[in-house]
Amino acid sequence: MKPPVRASFVGSGVLALLLLLAPGTAAAQSKALQTGLKIHWTEADSSGLGKPDFFPASAHAKGTFLISAVPEGPGGRIWESSDGIHWTLAWSGDLAPSFIVPAGPGFVAWSDGILLSNTGRNWTRDDGGVPSKLLTSDFPQLGSAGGVVAAFPDTGHGYWSANGHDWNSISGGPQSPKTLASDGTNLWALTGGSSFFNVPDSPVQVWMTTDGQHWTNTAQLRNSRRVSFLSAAFGPLGGVVIAGTKSWFSSDGVHWHVATNAPTVTQNGRDFVDAVVADQSGFIVAAHHDPPGCVVDPAQRVAHTWTSVDGDVWRKMSSKGWTGREIDQLFIDGRTLIGVGINWSLNDVPDGVVWTAPLPVVASDTAPPPAPIDPPGHRGC
Repeated sequence: MKPPVRASFVGSGVLALLLLLAPGTAAAQSKALQTGLKIHWTEADSSGLGKPDFFPASAHAKGTFLISAVPEGPGGRIWESSDGIHWTLAWSGDLAPSFIVPAGPGFVAWSDGILLSNTGRNWTRDDGGVPSKLLTSDFPQLGSAGGVVAAFPDTGHGYWSANGHDWNSISGGPQSPKTLASDGTNLWALTGGSSFFNVPDSPVQVWMTTDGQHWTNTAQLRNSRRVSFLSAAFGPLGGVVIAGTKSWFSSDGVHWHVATNAPTVTQNGRDFVDAVVADQSGFIVAAHHDPPGCVVDPAQRVAHTWTSVDGDVWRKMSSKGWTGREIDQLFIDGRTLIGVGINWSLNDVPDGVVWTAPLPVVASDTAPPPAPIDPPGHRGC
């Protein structure tokens, strides 16, 4: 993995010289350079997402966008799109898939068992070879690396499959990961942190594989013994891990540092991360903030977008106009950021909505870090 390219290393004198020597190329590069990674969302004229309660999972590969949905009524859905804006129904069943990954014949999903699809448009259930420990697991997790799918039950080691039909045990490697994240080539698993099963808390361990079969323990995150609600993303600039009110970053997936701030801590309390993606211009987090209380009205929810050019310093975009909205899944298509979520403020039955935002080719951040905010205390239930 290449280390991050920071455009801020180019001084003003060097930039001026470039403009004199090669005005066409340098001018194009300077226009593409954005100070800070600013996200300006625009609601798209989307169609086909219906009236969901939640979008649990998504995948994007080979020009196909997929997203699972919990509809207003019973059952689950998989929607398919060629542009991330206009969607058609590809599958319906009893339970919305909690994971969709590009692997096996094309795509593999988990909905109380394995679903397989060549193109994302037609799905078949294939549970014949699935290990019983996966089938009886409450919340198994799926990830993919190099076209191979890796699946982990709630406890113990996982399994891998090259086709989604024939499964093999993973020898060694992570056990019961809290989250999985892929950059399309490699797959990372995070284990440890706070435990909910009367097991002692342990530091978060970072594991990596290129083939789903052979895993390497690449790092241990500092000050991570009691963290929970882990999210992660990896891409051209490295990786980020977010957990509660803490965050870490790495340019190579091996050497990790505690971030200056976390994309969850605000003056009004803690945000909850919904999705995080890695791009060549930086990292983007979609999160939401709920008012305090035991019963949350989604119409009072406020969606937040956070960005960082390097994973170290995070900045929150303006939340004006985002009350009663949320973004559950993020895609990157070329230089366009796509967010799929819900507008809870329209009526009693919310609508699935798509927002888009342009991304710069490269971004730099030379402003002072945000003023420190004390982590908020416990609020609500």
